[in-house]
Amino acid sequence: MAMRVLVTGPPGTGKTTLCSKVASKLFGSSCLLSGFLCHEQRDARGRRVGFELQTLDGSASAPLASVEGPPTDHTVGRYYVQVEDMEAFTLPILDSILDTGATRGKTRIFVFDEIGKMELFSARFVARMRQLLQSSDPALHVLGTVALKGGGFIAESKRITGVEVIDIDVDSRDAKAQELCTRFSAVATSEPRFERQQQASNASNSGTVSTGRRWQVKKPQSESGTMHADKPQPTDSEGAIVVAFGKGKYSQLGQNHCCEGSGDIQPIHLTAALVSAASLGFDHTGIVADGQLLLFGKNTCGQCAQQSSGQRDDKAPANMKEDVGSPKIALGLPGGVAVASVSCGGAHTLALLEDGSAWACGDHSSGQCGHGPGAPKFTTTFRRISSLDTVSSVSCGFKHSAAISDGAMYVWGACNQGQLGLGGRHDMPLPSRVDVGSPVCQVSLGRWHSLALTADSKVWTFGWGRFGVLGQGDFADHRSPVLIDKFAGQVKVHSISAGAVHNGAVVGENRHLFVWGRGSLGRLGLGKEANALWPTAHPTLDHVECIAMGGDFGVALSKGTWLVWGKNEEGQLGLGDSDRENRLLPTENPRLQGFGQVLAGDCHTLALHASSSLRNASMAVTA
Repeated sequence: MAMRVLVTGPPGTGKTTLCSKVASKLFGSSCLLSGFLCHEQRDARGRRVGFELQTLDGSASAPLASVEGPPTDHTVGRYYVQVEDMEAFTLPILDSILDTGATRGKTRIFVFDEIGKMELFSARFVARMRQLLQSSDPALHVLGTVALKGGGFIAESKRITGVEVIDIDVDSRDAKAQELCTRFSAVATSEPRFERQQQASNASNSGTVSTGRRWQVKKPQSESGTMHADKPQPTDSEGAIVVAFGKGKYSQLGQNHCCEGSGDIQPIHLTAALVSAASLGFDHTGIVADGQLLLFGKNTCGQCAQQSSGQRDDKAPANMKEDVGSPKIALGLPGGVAVASVSCGGAHTLALLEDGSAWACGDHSSGQCGHGPGAPKFTTTFRRISSLDTVSSVSCGFKHSAAISDGAMYVWGACNQGQLGLGGRHDMPLPSRVDVGSPVCQVSLGRWHSLALTADSKVWTFGWGRFGVLGQGDFADHRSPVLIDKFAGQVKVHSISAGAVHNGAVVGENRHLFVWGRGSLGRLGLGKEANALWPTAHPTLDHVECIAMGGDFGVALSKGTWLVWGKNEEGQLGLGDSDRENRLLPTENPRLQGFGQVLAGDCHTLALHASSSLRNASMAVTA
């Protein structure tokens, strides 16, 4: 399995020095070595005056920040952050290492410093870093550094599945450096071969641009604002970045027209270069592309952040004067701050920005937007959830919501079934903390229940308990968190996914899929329609890389193959328009070959091509 290692620790402990030592050790290997480091710049009196980015071999450099300017709109303390120069230097290096077509089958090691507050000003940098750390390429190994404290992608990067976080201090630094030298040397071969970064060696192609500053930086091969003009857009599903299938009654497939459903894969045409996050709700869809949030589908309560009368009920037919037929930029979010992730619920939407702030729009009738008791019953533009700070993830259920902030779980919204875990059944219009005794790293919400995964691999659940959905061996509701004894921290739980009334978890060294809850329609993929009152190991699904539980169906990537099961009446399994049969057992879907992630909504599905990027955690949104 590929290594994804992030080193963290207080400033001054030598994180950069550690990465430099490991890179130096690898210069004599035949692996493709690439990356960049951040070095302090000091004046003649030894005072720190800035930071400079350098390639691993020191052959090229660019400014990151300086107290002397030139002035920019982005500052950290007394330093002006040079975002434009930073992007021009780092993005071609990252694009080169992520280009699997040019390096397929070759061992690649990427070393970088760092993910910090300054770097978070660039949405494109964050998107590529997310893609790098979530890559499923077994030949790509990563060693990097991350700030000890911070929200947004700083916190998120440490929680990405498969990322190993190593804390160092002055006393342990040298020993950890030696350990990492040994580990990374083991994956590199001995034939001398070192390839410099594409941006440093292709001067004849990209040229050097003078910025009028103290450094010279390379010009990217394509500059067109936030979009890559040289990236051709697909005209059909083959080669598309994002595709959708299933229920399309409210144009939640992004095709600018309504349909009862489609089992054929439909491309969603975007002009964006990178898709970094996505989510599917009951009847609407959200995509984060180049740091902007795009929403489309049903808009009865403004859940797509566009104007709505709010007069239609859940069963009302589509109205394309209000519903959103194709991806549109959400209204109300502040400019200048990139969107990190999105979560779509029944008729509300949550957005997380890179600065750690959480925002909501849509239905607030049960308090699910978190805007407080005096707020309107619905809002058609995003408003900040002012009581939350430094959030690292957000999650939507049907009419309830959750967020993680510094390992603490906060919940709000509908509580008619005890789904907030606060001990009662009263709706909460403001976020309230739920304490489960240890830091929470993932939350996944179903229709009327909630799952929480802690850092010590315990799974807690609460809410509506019929059909065994809480994994307690009975049908009882639980208004406060209860532990699923099957896991109880004895085995590693990698990820969880809540469907409407069924659940899945990836567990253990072999990454086995466990399922529980309602079994009708084949929701559990166990070959029968019986309920599972306890988490049950699936007999055939192991080495599972990711899962998504939808309204009445499931999707998993196991041993490199995409498998689907459950309800298929609207074509949500993507097996072709002529095949609408439900599946009681996992069925291979060859149409998804080449896609790196699949997300499940209530009755529709979205797939993202492996060549783009998508954050992995909490993406199975099932209102």
